[in-house]
Amino acid sequence: MADVGKSNIGTHFNSMNGDGSAIDPNVAALISDYLQYKLGQCGYQWTSPLTAYGAGNTLPPKVGTSLRALSEEFTSQFKEQFVEMCEKLSINAENMKGTLDGVANELFSEGIKWARIVALFVFGSELAIHCKNRNCLDLINIIAYSLATYITEKLLPWINDHGGWIELYKQGILLEKKD
Repeated sequence: MADVGKSNIGTHFNSMNGDGSAIDPNVAALISDYLQYKLGQCGYQWTSPLTAYGAGNTLPPKVGTSLRALSEEFTSQFKEQFVEMCEKLSINAENMKGTLDGVANELFSEGIKWARIVALFVFGSELAIHCKNRNCLDLINIIAYSLATYITEKLLPWINDHGGWIELYKQGILLEKKD
């Protein structure tokens, strides 16, 4: 039987990130869909606390499908590294956002590229799976909010200047043509 995730964000998120009103609805929807998909592969039914923020989502479903395909390709090549990284991190509710931001800042230290954006999603999902496997379920919501905040604040201007999220779909089509 699948576990059922709680959508209670807890006080840790509220004190760290405010009310989340700055989260872009497309980002919220994409993160919700992606984390639900990845956690679902592990038999964990997670309810995203970002659902309310995704109410204005305008992305076609093919963008989420492309993200899944690109992430599967990425995961097949680098899963061990992501798992090792997650195991080395000492994480809790108080330091989760800072830890995730630190990893993301390092990932994008040499510039933003679509592959690095996919890598951030993969890292976030591996971290969520790591937390699920260690029964730290409350941290999954913090991961979702932290990803949404980081992407909205730090990456969305670049994404919008480089074709928007539909460009991620085009990257997925290119991957399919290689196969």
